[in-house]
Amino acid sequence: MNRAIKKEIKFFLLSDYEKEEAYLTEMHRTGWKLKNVSYGSVYTFEKCEPENVVYRLDFAQDKEKDLSYYIAMFGEYGWEYMQDVNGYSYFRKRTDGLAEEDTELFSDSESRFEMMKQIINTRLMPVWVIFTGILIPNFVKAIMHGFDHIPFHTVLTVLFVFLFAGYSYVILHCEIEFQKLKKKYTKK
Repeated sequence: MNRAIKKEIKFFLLSDYEKEEAYLTEMHRTGWKLKNVSYGSVYTFEKCEPENVVYRLDFAQDKEKDLSYYIAMFGEYGWEYMQDVNGYSYFRKRTDGLAEEDTELFSDSESRFEMMKQIINTRLMPVWVIFTGILIPNFVKAIMHGFDHIPFHTVLTVLFVFLFAGYSYVILHCEIEFQKLKKKYTKK
């Protein structure tokens, strides 16, 4: 195996984008620059000279309309576009001699809040609504017909209940994290 390439598996929820940015930034500062992200949690790094670089993620639904313009817009401010994964665009930028505000993708808190709102509305809530739409009718059917004979659809309902509970936990966790981020950026 090539020693100049390293892979790590890390899991970040949608609301943990700042933790992911910090992880990527630290890896680069210790001599491992991001090459790509695959499957949303497999990070491939290339050996490099340690540099002062910052990584930022952006979640913008309308970027697909004109991706080249979107990338060029950030490029004008010194951001190198890496790739898109799970709706996030990955960018990096050298920070030597830059003021702190020049290391941020967003110039104001409202833009950050809008990104968080987009994540919740386009990624988290639709799946939760689908789960709910599947569970409620199956629960009603199971209650009306009793649980004496457990048909196959009831087993699927139990499976969906566990998935629904897990996904509800993820939504709750993300909402709590987004509220923390809102407080953090409201104070700035």
